[in-house]
Amino acid sequence: MLLPNIGGTWLSSNNSATVTNEGLVTGISAGVVNFTFTQTSTGCSSTTTDLLIKPTPSSALAASKYDVCPNTEVTLDAHCSEVGATINWNPGELLSHPTPLM
Repeated sequence: MLLPNIGGTWLSSNNSATVTNEGLVTGISAGVVNFTFTQTSTGCSSTTTDLLIKPTPSSALAASKYDVCPNTEVTLDAHCSEVGATINWNPGELLSHPTPLM
């Protein structure tokens, strides 16, 4: 979030990132960008230093098997393009609930 976030407008120097007038920055693509704030009442402006927008890392998940029955094990292997990335495992919710045959 860039400050100030009231009393003027923010402008991004290129398409690598967008900025709202409330100062919320969203990275769009890799590149170098700066932001300029112009105060509405005076017309004075100020520009940030250059900011580096990094590319979105890619990731992949490999499983030792894809059909898993209750009470069986599966081996998961995660890969991330970002060197030194931390991978957090979350068991989450069941993805499907089989209906018993009657």
